[in-house]
Amino acid sequence: MAEKPRKVRWVKVVLLVIILSIFLLAADYLVYEYRKLSLLGAQPFRDWRSYASYRLSSLPLISRYIKYEPLDVKRGVEVYREEIEALLKGLEEKEQEMRAREKELMTREEELKRKEQELARKEEALKHWEEELKMKEEEWKDRTNRLKTLSNWLAATEPSQIAPALASTVVSIELLTDALRLLPDDVVGSILQSLAQIDPQRAARIINKLGE
Repeated sequence: MAEKPRKVRWVKVVLLVIILSIFLLAADYLVYEYRKLSLLGAQPFRDWRSYASYRLSSLPLISRYIKYEPLDVKRGVEVYREEIEALLKGLEEKEQEMRAREKELMTREEELKRKEQELARKEEALKHWEEELKMKEEEWKDRTNRLKTLSNWLAATEPSQIAPALASTVVSIELLTDALRLLPDDVVGSILQSLAQIDPQRAARIINKLGE
């Protein structure tokens, strides 16, 4: 008889353990579902007004005074899809902005290259102009020295002795005319008079050149 109550106690203990295990599993499952709903934006066990409206809206007389709107809970896939679409849209806008800036930078780079090429051409032209100016300056100095030498020789020599040398074509009409412009008029007249006796045509050409 003593063994039978002992078996009954063990059965009760086993049943109690099973019931507690089921209760713990059910509680854990509720926590699991609660977390899923929380991730979707829902707030279980907090919106008691919505629950009261839901229950009272089923009563015939009270339902006309109570407006119940069911909670629209989106599925997790839809929520993630919206977030991904928003993220992709933001990335696309950033990409378009970066492309626009890249295009602007390329335009500026091309403009800078064009300006560099233009500057190089101007520098080359300036260098060529400086060299040409230097050559002309040397030519001008040489011509000036030749004019001074020739004018000094014309002024220091008798016109009758100069005329045979002036009749020669070694000295150009232009150089001879410029040299005569440096001398006094009476000296120029005497030289041309002596030259006209030897080469009238050359003397006439020099006189015409002086008249210009």
